[in-house]
Formats: sequence, structure tokens, C-alpha cells
Amino acid sequence: MALGQFSLAFSEFGNMVMRNELLSLGLGLLIIGNGFFKPNISTLVGRLYTDDDPRKDSAFTIFYMGINLGALFSPLIAGSLGEKFGWQYGFGSAALGMIIATFWFYSQRAYLGGIGLPPRLKAKNPDAVTLENRDRFDILWYIMLSIVLVWGFLKAWGAISTDFKNHFLSIAAIIGSIALIYVISSNTKGRNEWSRVGVIFILCLFNILFWSGFEQAGGTFNLFASDNTNRMIFSWQIPAAFFQSINPGLIMILAPLFS
Repeated sequence: MALGQFSLAFSEFGNMVMRNELLSLGLGLLIIGNGFFKPNISTLVGRLYTDDDPRKDSAFTIFYMGINLGALFSPLIAGSLGEKFGWQYGFGSAALGMIIATFWFYSQRAYLGGIGLPPRLKAKNPDAVTLENRDRFDILWYIMLSIVLVWGFLKAWGAISTDFKNHFLSIAAIIGSIALIYVISSNTKGRNEWSRVGVIFILCLFNILFWSGFEQAGGTFNLFASDNTNRMIFSWQIPAAFFQSINPGLIMILAPLFS
């Protein structure tokens, strides 16, 4: 995700072709990076406690508050730098923040007690609390492969015709749907498991609808705030990016009350 932010920062320079390529590369890396990050970080928090531990709910509240603390200040910092000095500084500050956070997370790894380490490593040494060199090489390999994958996809996608893209997407959707149905049906046994899978499908549907609306906050809603809102307070104009901090700010205020 930090590499994606750096790519967005450098998309401010060069000719238009290079800028568009770096912009697309940065967005692609952010998508992949978020895919690695989001499922794993919640799992790490959940595995710190047993299922019947009453502290688990409080732990997720603290975890959620930490996320929203970052979401509160990041638009103020990155947004101010972007609107006042240039978006390369805004994206660059986000990348720098992610790198600092990664080093901090690594320095505090002992508190996790080995949670999140590869199963192979835990099987060999149940008391292991840190990665081996092989694991670090795997992480580097994933990062390099992600860059190559996104860059290669962008190059290939830009070289093919629109008709081929439409046919390819249709075929990919059909094959993907069949593969998904096969994997689910072949691994789901009995009425109890099927009822749980049914619940997952319902949750997925509403999840997609919710996030497709919620994520407009960083795009269309932000443009609306910039172009169609009176943002003046006396002689000071509120940067449009500041509106991104309202949601996490309210969460910071209200979450402890609800908790």
C-alpha cells in the first residue's frame, strides 16, 4: 500500500502517458495491498483472545478506535499538504506514515506471541515469535510479484481491443461463477453447513451494497464537497479533504458511549 501511495505521488510528474500509468499502478497496488491487509489484521486481533474471553469485544473496540484515529488525522495532514502544496506531498505523507507504522508493528511483534506466523513455522517451533529469513524472502517475493502483476495487467489490458475486453470479461465471469459454485458445493456438507453458507451469501450481498455506497465518501462525495458546498468560515476556506475526518471523528466520540 505504501508503494501504491508513492506511485500516486510520482504520478504528478512526467508526461501524461507516464502519469496515467503511475496513477493506475498506484491504484492497483493499493487494491492488492488492502486485500492483504484487511482480512489479516482483524484475524490477528481475534486470535489474541479465546472465543469465550469477555475482553475480546473491548479489544476490537480499541482496535477500531485506533483505525479511526488514523482516519481522523490522515485527511487533515495528507489533505492539507495535497491541497496547499501539491498532491505529491499528500500521497507521499500517506506512504511515509504507512512505512513508519510497518516498522513500529514489526518492533512490537513480540506482544503478538507468534500469532500470524506461518503454520509451517509454528509446527516446527510452537514458541516462535518472529519470522525466518525464508519468510522475509517470501514477503519480498509477494511485493515484487504484485508490482509485476499490476504493471503487466495494465500493459496487456491497454493493448487489446474493446470487443476482446468485453468477451474476456463475460467468459471470465462465467468461469469464475462456475468455479465458485463448484468449490462451495464440493466443500459444503449437511444442512447445518449449507445454512451457514446461505448466511454468508446474504451478508456478502448487503456488504457489497453497503460498501459501494460508503466508499463514495472518498470520491464523488469529496468532489461534491469541493465543487458544490460553501466551505468558507470568515476568510478561511475549509479544505474539501477535511470532510473525510467527520465520520471517524464521530466514531471516536460515540464509540466509547455505545461500548
